Amino acid sequence: MEKIVRISMLILVSFMVFSCLDVDEEYDFDGNDFAWDVSVSFAHYDWQPLVRDSVMLWFETDSIVGSSSLRIIYDIEYDKNEILIELTDIGFPGPIVHQDFAKTTTLIGLDLNEDYNIYKIVVFNGDNINTGKLSFNALTNRFYLKPSDEMNVTFIRSDIIAVR
Repeated sequence: MEKIVRISMLILVSFMVFSCLDVDEEYDFDGNDFAWDVSVSFAHYDWQPLVRDSVMLWFETDSIVGSSSLRIIYDIEYDKNEILIELTDIGFPGPIVHQDFAKTTTLIGLDLNEDYNIYKIVVFNGDNINTGKLSFNALTNRFYLKPSDEMNVTFIRSDIIAVR
């Protein structure tokens, strides 16, 4: 009986320890000043590359930030099948073209490795770490974008044909 109690306590303690682990502890990110909620989806079909090992994502703030000439500034890193994107700021990439009020956007081209069919996309912004999943299905020749863990980044569940 005592052995069953010890095993039960060990299982309970293990469950409590592992349930406290968070995606934030997985990455060395102390936060930044990016204060906007964003949505992520596939870029329009006409903006997609003609190759299987690349795909374009469309990032857009959920609220109107300023001129439509503004762009989301980001840093991107690749670690095997993880794509780490840090949204750092909003700024003007060039001359001010439009004086209207609009959501701020950016296109992010992902260079994919054909060794992987599933990628974890990790977006760092503000004090949050958000994750999504990008997968490629060879049978349907489509990429799929799905949310995993969202706080202030919304991954819009969608799919797109990989090669025309």
